[in-house]
Amino acid sequence: MPENDIDPENWLENGGICLFTGPAANLPSDIRIAAPDLGVLDLIEGLIIKNPDGPGIKTVAWKTGDPLPDKIMGIVADAVVIKTLLSESSEAIQLKSPNGNRWISLDEWQSEFGTNGFALIARMRLFWNQHGGGVRIGKPVNTGSGKNEIKKLGK
Repeated sequence: MPENDIDPENWLENGGICLFTGPAANLPSDIRIAAPDLGVLDLIEGLIIKNPDGPGIKTVAWKTGDPLPDKIMGIVADAVVIKTLLSESSEAIQLKSPNGNRWISLDEWQSEFGTNGFALIARMRLFWNQHGGGVRIGKPVNTGSGKNEIKKLGK
């Protein structure tokens, strides 16, 4: 629904759904993988980072549980696992559209949004894994550093 069709006084009349209208309107909001024991981070085999030793980029191997390097620019997906999953069904990996409750395949995402939806959600999950989700609210907590800090929810 275009932003100008939303009545600012009665915005919840749209089924109670808050619509993303900014840059988040082109990002997947969730992922569903047919193999229940696999998460999105399990499908990453490497990270593309700013080269810490000089100019340019560098690809480093990575698996779930490894520490995250600084300045992550992208991911290298485990193409063999993804291909195996998709060989069973094109809907074995689905992304949730940013507005609404529509699940679409990776190919449909690419066609509709023109981006690699899997890489986008993988980078978002890496960020959440490192920094925690949520917003910076809560009560001050003494972290042992001699000062109170606000702990982020989800971390």
